[in-house]
Amino acid sequence: MPARAAIRLVYAYDRLTVTVTDDGSTQPNAPVAAGGGYGLIGVRERAGSAGGRVGTGHRPGGGVEVVSELPLLARKTNESHPA
Repeated sequence: MPARAAIRLVYAYDRLTVTVTDDGSTQPNAPVAAGGGYGLIGVRERAGSAGGRVGTGHRPGGGVEVVSELPLLARKTNESHPA
């Protein structure tokens, strides 16, 4: 479990970017949360279903970063344009 994590929200006209980072350090004897969710797979699926995307990677100084970009404007489909 990381000792420190940070969440950054950036709001723009057409999208919301959520960045979650941790410092990669661990606390001795820290409890580990039980599974039961779908983790990053679920995050990617949910973002994709909304027209967004998710990227993950290791940070140069240690730790992990997850960046989610989510659209704020409705996607146009053929159904929204009457024939």
